[in-house]
This record gives sequence, structure tokens and C-alpha cells, in this order.
Amino acid sequence: MPPGYCGELLRVDLTGRDISPFALDVSLAKLYIGGSAVAARIAYDLMDSATDPLGPENPLIFMTGPLTGTIAPCSGRHAVCARSPLTGIWGEATAGGFWGATLKYSGFDGIIITGRSEKPVYIEIEDGNATIEDAGHLWGKGVYETQEIIRKGRPKCRVACIGPAGENMVRFAAIMNDGGRTAGRTGLGAVMGSKRLKAISVEGGLRPVPAREEEFREYANSLRDELSESAVTSAMGGYGTAIYTEMGMDLGDVPAKYFTENEFPAGQMTGMALNERFQVKRKACFSCPIACGRRVTMNGREIEGPEYETIAALGAMNGIYDLQNIVEANHLCNDLGMDSMSAGVTISFVTYLSEKGLLKSDMAENGLRWGDGGRLLELLEITSKREGLGSLLAEGVSRVAEKLGVDKDLAATVKGLEIPMHDPRAFYSMSIVYATGPRGACHNRSNFLEVDRGMFEDEDLGIVSGDRFTLLGKGEQIARHQNFLEVMNAAILCIFPYYKAKQVSLLLSSVTGWGITPAMINEIGERSFNLKRVMNNRFGIGRKDDCLPGIVLTPLGSGSTAGKTPKGEFEQALREYYDARGWGWETGMPGSLSGLGIEGVT
Repeated sequence: MPPGYCGELLRVDLTGRDISPFALDVSLAKLYIGGSAVAARIAYDLMDSATDPLGPENPLIFMTGPLTGTIAPCSGRHAVCARSPLTGIWGEATAGGFWGATLKYSGFDGIIITGRSEKPVYIEIEDGNATIEDAGHLWGKGVYETQEIIRKGRPKCRVACIGPAGENMVRFAAIMNDGGRTAGRTGLGAVMGSKRLKAISVEGGLRPVPAREEEFREYANSLRDELSESAVTSAMGGYGTAIYTEMGMDLGDVPAKYFTENEFPAGQMTGMALNERFQVKRKACFSCPIACGRRVTMNGREIEGPEYETIAALGAMNGIYDLQNIVEANHLCNDLGMDSMSAGVTISFVTYLSEKGLLKSDMAENGLRWGDGGRLLELLEITSKREGLGSLLAEGVSRVAEKLGVDKDLAATVKGLEIPMHDPRAFYSMSIVYATGPRGACHNRSNFLEVDRGMFEDEDLGIVSGDRFTLLGKGEQIARHQNFLEVMNAAILCIFPYYKAKQVSLLLSSVTGWGITPAMINEIGERSFNLKRVMNNRFGIGRKDDCLPGIVLTPLGSGSTAGKTPKGEFEQALREYYDARGWGWETGMPGSLSGLGIEGVT
């Protein structure tokens, strides 16, 4: 097995309570690197169009990459993948913290979980050994208590688990690790709950050694020194990702009141405001000099502080601008185990319908109104339990719209995934990103807005900054950026350092011993992206689904994006993108896959 990998995966069948390690295919590693890319190739052989996302046959895959657990800066991430119960298509999420690195140290590159246990269980892994343990005493408990119980007397153990939302199969339930680190999007916590799997604990000291150890160490340390002195670390380390709140509002990029406004008192919701109002500590993931995470002391207890996406989704989207309300809601989302983005958008959607008189009177009487922080907490709680109105909210925006007979153009989703907290009217490129993303609307499988903000350019990839209110001519660049982010999520690396293809290729080459070039980075990413597209074609996705709802294309009347919409350029830009990808315009399916190493999966 090449350096950088443990060389073994763990297969767990919960139905038969069978655990069996098996070798990671070297050719698979070379073609897809790791992370969500390798997970997708494994999943392709294990699922088909009939696979029930909440059925025992749906494989739940946890995967690391060759950089996971190394000294490469910002490499403390892992991927979780399955068919999504929220969208019905390919589902994936990545999380930071220390769990991914510790899984690697436990002796495995990844875990493939199938079946369903008759009773609640958790998996315990340590130094190449794994067992299935009873979790009856953990079922029903929140995330923080679950992690505390499992870690008692085992300070080096790391735990990934679900909360009540996952147990009750809320369709946007998350998988939480290391306190409040979240594999949040696409509802994979519900898949875990459907298998009656409460948690996975990992521990060990089996560290893979890089192929060219001295070269890798010198280069990784040089990147760390550079990153430690960067403006990114100064800004995010000092104020967290919430430093973007006010800047984003000035750009018209932060949606408010369910994508109908973009002006609000953003100054009350920034990282600076958080520091002024609360006692705040920095929190870093494994091997990360940025430390964008926050720990906040509130009412005498120290809890996880909110990130930008959560502040926007639970705050501005719901007309809530009081940081205390948002901090409390963030903590509750974490403990219940829910994706704060989908939760915030779904609650704001129902509030929007209530405001527009589109709800039945009995629902409207439940007190759905903008700015009610106390009611937000109640709604999060009942959603996690699927009680009353919460049983509807637990289904997510697309199913809420369907159940209520609401025009689908009002449902702020793409392929069933709630649109994140970056408005495509502020950065037109994000309309193509959202429309074509492998898991639906996603700002992390290409954050091309950072290209148009001038934060990222890459000569090797042919990616340059442009006018944020222009779409035409960007199709190929967006595709290349998506390809690059595929490799970032295979390596696995955080996107905040703004790594370039040459840097990633050097890290991967020195850790694995392979000669990986920037051109190969694009090819590997294209292979992964197209594989996921082929999988989604299998699930019924095609040209008809690569679109955005009217709610985020309707021009707003104020703010810096007043009168702006990518709608007029979208169709032509999408065709440019399809041409760059080699996808059929009528079908939305990849054409020839020759040279990508996936001919066998067409």
C-alpha cells in the first residue's frame, strides 16, 4: 500500500453484527485519492436506483484521505457519504475536528456500514480492532452527553454521534464529532439513525508515514508558517467566519427573511460583536493554525459559538438579529444533531408562507413570525422530536412545499437541498455552482464567489477573478474550480487556506510518492465529479434538475444587488458549462468517459 494510507477499510454489517477489515485497492486510491471520491466509487457498486436512503441496504461510508492526520495545515477532516434521505441523490458531508485524524490512527482509512441493528448500538475502534457495543443507555440523549459518556476515562478517544434528530430520522439530521463539529448537509445523521447506530468511537496510535518524509515535513511546515502569517488567519482566527456577516451584507450576499431581503443590522451579528458581547475562545481543528472555531461562555457555561452560515440561517433568515438568541439556537442544533442551514431555511420558509397567508389557519396560529428567538428554540426542539408542526418541518423545504401544495418556485432548494447563505444575486457564478453541484445547492463544492471576490486565482487551473454580476464566459472556469474542490475533499483539506493546485499536488506527491501535477489534479477532480453525476443520473437527475427556484432569482428592491439577477444569462451560461463538461444538453448526462478511468461504470 502506498504511504499516506493505512491500507485497510472496515466493513460493518449491523444486521449480522459482522465486522471484517479488507484491503484498500491501490488502483482505486490512485484514481480517486480518497475522501468522498473513493467513497463514491465504492458506493456505486453498493447502491442502485431502488436503494432506500433510510433502508438497511444504503451504505453509510466514513472516509479519510492521504493527508488526513498529517502535519499538512488544515488536514483534520473526514467525509461521510450515503444516498441522502433529504434529496434522494448522492449525499456527502465533511467535518473538521479530530475525529478523522483519529480514525486514521486507529488503523483504517474508512468504514463502510450496511444493515440495521435490532437495537441501538455504537461501534468502538482502537488500533486495528473493532467491536459493536450496546447503546441502549445512550439512545435519546443529546450529542454532548453522548460524547461525554463514551469518552469517560478515555481522554484520547474521539466520538462521532447523532442526537435525537438523527434517531427520529429528521431528514436534515447531522452527524456530530468533537463537540460541535458537524457533518451537516444532506441528512446523513438520519441514515445513521435508521441503522440504529448511535455513535462511532475511535482511538489509536497507528500513524502512516509519508513516502518522502523529510520533503513532506519541510513543505508542510513552510505552508504552516505562511498560513500563520496570512490575512486569513488574522481575520478568521480573531473573529471566526462571522467576520463575513457585515461585509457579506454590504455585498448583498447574506439572505434575510427567506431570501426576500438583504439589508439588516449586520453589525449586531459579526465576529467582532460576538467578541464584545461574550467571553470567546478560539478553537482549532487538527493541524490547523487558523482556529476559526469559537467557544462562547454564556450564562456561566462554555459552549460552541456559531459560524457565519449558522448566524445567517438561524438569524437573518428568520429575522432574528440578537446574538444571544442565535448562540442558544446554535447550541441546541448541535446538541439535537441538526444541520443549522437546512433547519434555519426550513423554519424561515414556513414563516414566509405564514406571512403570505399561504398556511392553513391552524398552522398559522402556531405563532410563526419573524424575529421570535424563543419560538425558534421551540421549533428546533419539536422538529428533532417530530412533534406537532415539527413533524412537517423535519421533512425539509421541498417536502414541505409538496405537502402544502405550494408553488415549487417558492422552495429555496436545488435537487432538494436547501440553498446556503450566499445569494446568487450577489455572485452570479453561484447560480451555476448551485444548479450543477453533485449534492444539490452547495457553496463548498465550489465557492466561486471567492474567485469573484479576488480571494482565489490559479494560473495552473486557468481560474481568474471577474465581474461578480456576469455569468457568461465562466462555465469552464466553474467546472475546473469544482474539479479542484473535489480533490480538496479527497485529500482531505479545508478550503479556508485558499490552497492552489500546485500546493496540493506537492503535498499529495510527497506524502504518497506519486508524481501528481496540477493538470492531474484537474483530471482526478473531473473523474470524481463525473462519477457522482453518473450516480445522480441513475437516481433520475438530468438537465431538467439543473435549475434554481424563482425565489432566489427575483430581483430585490434595495441593497447593493437591487434589480440584479443572473436569470437572463443563466441558460446560455449553463450551456457553456455543459460544453466544458462534455454533458449532453438534452439529457444532462456525461458523454464519453474515455480516459477518466470510469468506463466500467457507464
